Formats: sequence, C-alpha cells, structure tokens
Amino acid sequence: MFALGGVMVFAATGGGPYGSAEPQILMYRTVHEEPRLDGLPDGLREVAAACLAKEPEQRPALPALMARVGPAGPYGDWLPAPVADRLRRLSAQLADPRSPDAHVPRPGAQAPAGVPFDQLPTRTTPDGPPPPPSPGATPAWPAHTATPPPPASPGPSRRRLLGALSVVGGLAGTGALGWALWPQGGDRASGENAGGRPVVSPEPSGRLPQEILDKGRITIGSDIAYAPMEFVRDGRPAGVDVEIANALGRALGVRVAFENTVFDSLLAGLAAGRFDLVMSALADTKDRQQGIADGTKTGSGVDLVDYFRAGLVLVVRKGDPEGIRKPADLAGRTVAVQRGSLARDYVDELGRKVAKGPRIREFESQAEVYDDVAKGRSSACLDDFPVAAHTAATLSGGGVLALVGEQIEPLLYGIAVAKNRAALRDAVRGALDRLIRSGEYAKILKNWYVEDGAVERAAVNGGR
Repeated sequence: MFALGGVMVFAATGGGPYGSAEPQILMYRTVHEEPRLDGLPDGLREVAAACLAKEPEQRPALPALMARVGPAGPYGDWLPAPVADRLRRLSAQLADPRSPDAHVPRPGAQAPAGVPFDQLPTRTTPDGPPPPPSPGATPAWPAHTATPPPPASPGPSRRRLLGALSVVGGLAGTGALGWALWPQGGDRASGENAGGRPVVSPEPSGRLPQEILDKGRITIGSDIAYAPMEFVRDGRPAGVDVEIANALGRALGVRVAFENTVFDSLLAGLAAGRFDLVMSALADTKDRQQGIADGTKTGSGVDLVDYFRAGLVLVVRKGDPEGIRKPADLAGRTVAVQRGSLARDYVDELGRKVAKGPRIREFESQAEVYDDVAKGRSSACLDDFPVAAHTAATLSGGGVLALVGEQIEPLLYGIAVAKNRAALRDAVRGALDRLIRSGEYAKILKNWYVEDGAVERAAVNGGR
C-alpha cells in the first residue's frame, strides 16, 4: 500500500511524495516527515495519505481501498498534462530514454565548414562512420556498424559527475532497461554446453563465487549514456565498457547482463545486491574505496578493479595551426568549454596562474564546443579523453580535429565490487589480466580509438 501511495502522487503530480533529493535524504524524509500532498485533489489526497501512513496497520487493506475509490474507468486523457507531455518526449527518444534531452531540449549546433551536419558528435546529430578496424581484429562486440553511436551527453562531463558518491540510499531512478549478453558474442550455442549451462574455463573462472556459477550470469550496473564508454545503439548496449565486460564474461565462462541505471544510484544498487558489479567509467578514488562522501562516512565502500585511465585532453584543429602543445600554450588564446564542466574549472584555474589568461567561449553542449574549434573560432577545447579521442577520430572521417599533448590529471576507471565479495573481485582481476596478456584488451581499446587509456595490468584500488 505504501508504494501504491507513492505511485498515486507521481501519477497525479509528476513528482514523488517526499520531493526530489539524494537517496539518503529521501530515506530520512520517508521515515521522519509527512508526505507532500498539496498538489492532489481532496478525494485523492485522503486516499494517498492513508496509503502513506507510517505504521503499516494504519494503511487500508486492498478490499477497503477498492471500496473507497469505486469501480475502474472510464479511461480517457486521465494523466495530468505535464506527465503526459513527459511520456511523449520519452517515447520519442531513439537512444537512451533517460537522456537529459528527454527533459531539456538542447539547441543544435551549426555544422563546421565542409563537415556534414549528420557527422557532428552530438546526441541529436550522431557522428559519421569511422574507418574500419585493422585487418584481423575480432572485437567481442561489433565496434562500428552502419548505425553510428550516439555521442556523449550534452550535460556536464562524466568526470564532474564522478565526484558524486552514493554508497547508501534507495534505488530511486533506476533504469528500466536491461540486456543479457552471451559470452560468445551473441551465439547462444557456442556459449553453452549440452546441458544449457555456460562453458566454464578453469582459470580464472574457477575462483568465481558459487552463486555466480550457479546462475551462470554476472549482472553489471551501468549508466549507459556516455559514448564511447557505454551507450545504447540499435537498442543494445555498446562501447568500450560493454566490449570489455563481454570479453570478461567469455573469460569467466558466464553471461553478462547489463542493468541501465542512473549514475548516482549505481553504488547504492551494488550495496543492495541489485548488481554484482558496477562498470560505468567510474573513477577509482580513496573516498569511494572507503565509502566517504563530502567528508562523511556513508557506507562500507567498494573495491575497484582498475581497467582504464582517463583525464582531460586538449583538442585542436587538424595540423595544429596555432602551435598548441600543452595547457600553458592556451595563455591569451580563445578556448571553448562546456558550461558546468571540469574543463571549465580547469581553464579558470589556469587563468589564475598565467600572466595572460585564456579567453573563454562557453557553450551548453559538447557539440557546440567541437563545432567552435572546427570552425576556427576557438583555438582549442578541453574534454574527457575518451570522448575527445573518439570524436577526433570519427568526426568527418578524422580529418577535422586532433588531440595534442598528454592527458591532464588522469584518473583510473575501476570496476566496482562490494567489499564483502573478494572472490568475485579476484576473479574479475584475473580475467582482466588474462585479456591484457592475450592482446584482446588492446584490440578493444583500438576499436574505439582510446588505446592511450590502456593500463598495463589489472590492479585493485590503485586510485588516489
């Protein structure tokens, strides 16, 4: 009955009975505060209040509730206009239905000179098909097809979002989409033995916990909206993380199932046992290892198996016409940045350290940032390494933009495992080391033009 009360409030108002906040705050309000029912009509407000009573015995039983609300129907335009409008916009999305575009329409960018508009690296204007992979490469998941990947979200960069730690709290906002990937690239027959069980190799899958072996599947939580690391293409997950996870599944002899979940709920889902692993361009930090958020201990923390390294990187026009090689060369130059991003913060800090600071051109979306550099209006831009590398390699066939210099303040990305699941952690680490030694790991990164983010070996909790 309590959950039904929440559904009533959301259906009538488009919001929850305890507002919108971090999961731990919502949990506190649920226990200690009264629900917010001002937006409900009188009759429905009384029913919702009864269902949301703190004490279970005070909530109506189903027969009493049915008698109270009367017979069902008729059903016409029964949803409030804001809810109906939001559902229509969600249905219109062709990629991830949780895209920020579903809530706040973004203005499109103008195409750079000589670059077709449909090759811009934006969520609404996907990039063009990149060059085919090198001969002999056999990726675990097809890296490039006729349908190009959606670009990174036009919201703030993932590195900015990585600072938000949610180890405890409810699973509000979890995605509704999930996918099961088969160990042999989608071939069910080759991934199972005659009894229907996955083929289990002795090393490193022999170290998998028994419950994983019994169900034959590892469930991975991920916010699948950050190309090229993970995104939805043709209704299926794709990207660097997806290919690595699929390869890990083959090495471990189990299926891999992805659960699409908003980023801030991923570690909460891991702590609650909803996922076995979290793999979502998740930065390995000491605070995250120890379960600390904003200086406060919030949970038991997680172990992170490090598999990739990424920081900010400079992007200039092909040929580097202005001779920019390092951040100090931006002094007195015009730099394009995305509003609210880590790149914006970095350029601000740089301006305080040099005699003549950069001139900043600020935009709402990454598409506009890259467009500005491609047209020569800005000398350079900064972006997260995987996004920048993939964009430079694929935009107009790789003939417009180029990366220069080393990665700036790189962080390790880690596969998160609950602290109490050491056997699973060690199995994943062993499988990743196996992929690195075999060369399959390097092939996957090369397929997505992010080989400069490779790690030499799998390590646990190597972040700072």
